[in-house]
Amino acid sequence: MNLKDCEAEKLIKRDFRTRGRVPVSLSTAERFLHSAQKNLEIEEYEMVQLAAYYSAFHTSSVKR
Repeated sequence: MNLKDCEAEKLIKRDFRTRGRVPVSLSTAERFLHSAQKNLEIEEYEMVQLAAYYSAFHTSSVKR
């Protein structure tokens, strides 16, 4: 099932209000990525994994 199918089935809908949140999500993703890099330097691998996950989450939540 692709995006258009999901919209047609009313499983998801477009929310144009989210565009204002894009810069915030990208900024948050960047902060988490920086945190992951710093934790990698001090070999805190569990925290690296968490910070990298949150960075990817915030990046993926940005809509086109």
